[in-house]
Amino acid sequence: MELLREAIKKRLMTEHEADVFIQNCLNKGDRLPARNWRDYEKISK
Repeated sequence: MELLREAIKKRLMTEHEADVFIQNCLNKGDRLPARNWRDYEKISK
């Protein structure tokens, strides 16, 4: 998730693209701390 944070910060990825990436990971069965980028930002502060 920190990799996504850096990509968004450096404008290499949008929040929407991060959401799509997160959803793809979740659909494959990966375990992540949040279901979308905004939720992750809320819990990571």
